[in-house]
This record gives sequence, C-alpha cells and structure tokens, in this order.
Amino acid sequence: HIIASIQRNVFPKLVSKKSFLDIGPGTGFITQAIQGEFQHKAVVEPSNEFSALFASRGYDAYQATFQQAELADKYDYILCSHVLYNVDLNDWPAFLAKMLNAVSS
Repeated sequence: HIIASIQRNVFPKLVSKKSFLDIGPGTGFITQAIQGEFQHKAVVEPSNEFSALFASRGYDAYQATFQQAELADKYDYILCSHVLYNVDLNDWPAFLAKMLNAVSS
C-alpha cells in the first residue's frame, strides 16, 4: 500500500515536515491520508473541480498543470503520482528539473 510505504520509508528520512506539495492529486486519496504530517500544504491540479475542493480544505491550490504553475514556495516533500504518464516524454527533463528546483534545501 503506497500510503503505508510513504509513512514507513519516506517520512522518517525527511529533515523537515513543514511543507508538502502534491502534483496532480486528483481526488486526493493519498494527499488526504498523508497531509497531517505537514504544516503547509499545496496542490497543483489542472481540474477546476478538484483544485477548488483542495482550496476549500485550506490548501494552497494552483489550478494549472505543473508545467504552467508558478510556485510561490519550496517544499520539504513533493508527491507526484499518476502524473508523468500524462506528460510528453520529451518534456520529462524540464518537468523533473522544475520538481527538483521546488524542493527546499
């Protein structure tokens, strides 16, 4: 189960748990399950419906694709599940570079 794996294998290795970004959370099954570990939460979600749902739950919500989003912060943990297969393979280097740039140091 991915949530248990994140909690068991990733969270103990994080230096800080202040901020969390989920790229393409969709309905937010994973997002909602792990968000309690973080003080500041944000999502990048192209769907207006899902983006509005997260905004109503107190998340910073960017209603855009990740490539279009202008992120205001850096994040301690970035989740990107079920997204890359929607990104053209030629765009992966820029996508991944943007993700790495959004990680707090």
